[in-house]
Amino acid sequence: KIFAEIDKKHNWTKLSNDSYNLLTKIQASSKVNLISNLIAVKPDGSLASASDFGVLSPDSFSYDAFRVSWRMASDLHDPHAQSILQKLNEFYQSEWSKNHLISSGYDMEGKPLSHFSDLSTSAGAVISLHALSQNTANDIYKSEIMNRFHKDDNYWGQKTNYYSQNWAWFATQIINDKTMQTTPPASSSATLKVNKNLKI
Repeated sequence: KIFAEIDKKHNWTKLSNDSYNLLTKIQASSKVNLISNLIAVKPDGSLASASDFGVLSPDSFSYDAFRVSWRMASDLHDPHAQSILQKLNEFYQSEWSKNHLISSGYDMEGKPLSHFSDLSTSAGAVISLHALSQNTANDIYKSEIMNRFHKDDNYWGQKTNYYSQNWAWFATQIINDKTMQTTPPASSSATLKVNKNLKI
């Protein structure tokens, strides 16, 4: 959408709408409204598993797919984004209520693929829920992310896992900064403000 502010020659709005329509279609293919890590789109527009392409865990909701929550939260003014987040959050809230755990991955039926949580995927749940349901986001943040912070050396979980470090800090920024802009204003030069007083 920011591209559309600069490049008036191409239909970026259509690209955005088509992308949302595809995400909605993928989500609707799951009984519990999850989104797979990867998907194959046939020439006629129908969806198929990407398992034939030799990629890792294409038909699960895990380390790739959870990042959709960040993008949707960043475009929260769009009704499509709100709808996708709402459906994801229903799943997150159900899992947290039943198991007090966000698994590191799920199949498209909502069955956990592991019996442990992970910093990055838990951060995805926090980001998604924070957009529409503050209390649950805080609960997961305190239990799954705060408890893994090493204050002496300022890192989360495994010190060398940069992926976990990044997502834990993203979640921390969002939880702490209630004035953080997740939706860019009209100017394409918008930047996210960093809160220097993060409470961890």
